[in-house]
Amino acid sequence: MKSAVEALWVATDLELTKTKELFPVSRHQTVINLRIGDTPDLVMISSPQIYKGPSAMGLSHEDFTTIYNYFDDNQSCRVGQGCIEFNNVNSSIKMYFETTPAIDFGIPNGLKTDPTILSDSTNSLKNLLVSMPRSASSALAGASTNCPFEQELLLHFPCLVKALVHCDVGLFQRTCLRLAGLGVGATPTADDMIHGALITRTYLGATGILDPIYHELPCGLDVKTTTLGFHMLHMGQKGLAAEPVRDLLINIFEGKDLAESAAQVAGIGATSGYDIMIGIYSMLEAVI
Repeated sequence: MKSAVEALWVATDLELTKTKELFPVSRHQTVINLRIGDTPDLVMISSPQIYKGPSAMGLSHEDFTTIYNYFDDNQSCRVGQGCIEFNNVNSSIKMYFETTPAIDFGIPNGLKTDPTILSDSTNSLKNLLVSMPRSASSALAGASTNCPFEQELLLHFPCLVKALVHCDVGLFQRTCLRLAGLGVGATPTADDMIHGALITRTYLGATGILDPIYHELPCGLDVKTTTLGFHMLHMGQKGLAAEPVRDLLINIFEGKDLAESAAQVAGIGATSGYDIMIGIYSMLEAVI
């Protein structure tokens, strides 16, 4: 068995301090999620089978399998000098990342757009959404619904979008607390939608369509939802998006064809990608 592996890439936003302990959140066939110390912040160890994204580092398939098979769900691990140390009674594995190429998942420098491009892109995105399989968030793209959960989203999510457009901090925080955690899965439906809206709001601010503003998440939000759901909200607040979502947003703002990038986003999770795109569409539709 290997005693050391090396990451292929690491997200620029990932800040790992030496001696910090890492605790397992969840372990899957393509990603291992670890919580950093006593904070809600995460580090994600990814295989090549999953998309690149913020707060993550990637391994080769062989090295990911080595860590996956070695690391127990009840173990903790520790950040060492430029590495993460996985230890058990008889052995250890170090995963090095100090000299690994870094990837920025933030808003690209110099991104520009205009209202005509955004209007055309928004219409294109809506047409793509209505042709995709339904999710609990489908009502916000114009689908009819009699489902109480979908009606809850339909009632309150537009208020959150309105708050983001008009920089209404109080309304944003109230509706965020009301919506967070609604839905099923590791990242609930509403959390994915809020992530989509938040990340789009940061792009609208960066390109001058709306005033740039940092939207503070409300206190107590972390206990309203799952660990991964809160992580999604935190990433949206910081303007960070997974590679497929970032590519879609860039194409939207540059007026490029959306079919391929939207299909890539739709492949995220069971319905997470669709729900993120509903959040993106709702935010765009509110400003065109």
